Amino acid sequence: MLDQGSLRSIAERVSRGLPLRRLGTPADVAAAVAWLLSDESAYITGQSLFIDGGMNRQ
Repeated sequence: MLDQGSLRSIAERVSRGLPLRRLGTPADVAAAVAWLLSDESAYITGQSLFIDGGMNRQ
């Protein structure tokens, strides 16, 4: 979404401030959702899962 014209410079600036040094993609979110829907996450309850590349530093 931010890969268009003038937004590209904003995206680059934001990504430099992230620990992973890149913006997230729809595939990043989809992978987390797929894992939560799988049997591998069967013992997970009541958690917040931040899919933000480390932006949310608690």
